[in-house]
Amino acid sequence: MRETIPIPRGLAARIWRARPRAAQARSHRHSVLEMNLVVRGHARYLLEGRAYELRPNHMVWLFPAQEHVLVEPSEDFEMWIAVFRRGLVVEMCMPGGDGEALRRWNPRGRFVRALTRDAARFLDRLCAELARFAPEPPAHKAGVACLLRCAWNMWSREARALPSDALHPAIQRAARLLVRPDAPALPELAVRCGLSAGRLSRLFHRELGVTVTDFRNRARIEAFLENRESGKGQTMLADALEAGFGSYEQFLRAFKREKGVAPGRYIMP
Repeated sequence: MRETIPIPRGLAARIWRARPRAAQARSHRHSVLEMNLVVRGHARYLLEGRAYELRPNHMVWLFPAQEHVLVEPSEDFEMWIAVFRRGLVVEMCMPGGDGEALRRWNPRGRFVRALTRDAARFLDRLCAELARFAPEPPAHKAGVACLLRCAWNMWSREARALPSDALHPAIQRAARLLVRPDAPALPELAVRCGLSAGRLSRLFHRELGVTVTDFRNRARIEAFLENRESGKGQTMLADALEAGFGSYEQFLRAFKREKGVAPGRYIMP
């Protein structure tokens, strides 16, 4: 699906520090160029049919035509997200120059790399300064233009490529379905992915390192925690059911297995 990320009127980019959760995960693409810089924790990107392990100092470039989904973020996972207006990218990355790839909708290659520690620290500070202040549009444009060029130059010249695993198309589809609150049970999931239940289970575990059940439950637990933080004032049962669990007993077993404690103790202030 195509997802729109709003950029304030008159500004050339939007930058913020995010803590994505599994509950928010869904396969999508954007209409603008996006840059991610991981600063804490770990997660996994399913991107263009491959799986990438994300750690601190890892940088990702996401292009408008690329479907991607972030899965299994750790509780402390945080990253900078910067999205750039098309006009700025075209202006700063001239045809034939070293940044020409940034102008494309889906360039060839893999755009996930590990920066040096010094490069990552510099970009972390730059993102923090640009996100903290809201200067007049001309000054803001100069700052985000600097970020765009510096990030690309460091990614191109100082970063090392990260290993990735090619994913079976059925596993890509299964992962996209399992992060939804209405994720189907294994028999239906297998039908929708075109494999037998046994084959899907074995392949899923081999390629993603986790069982179908555990993957689904982790997404539902994160959805439950997001519901609790939303301030809706619902009961735990209502939040668990909304997250996709079939009963409170099922939710309680999954929560204790994943977090090691009962939900009431985990979310105590």
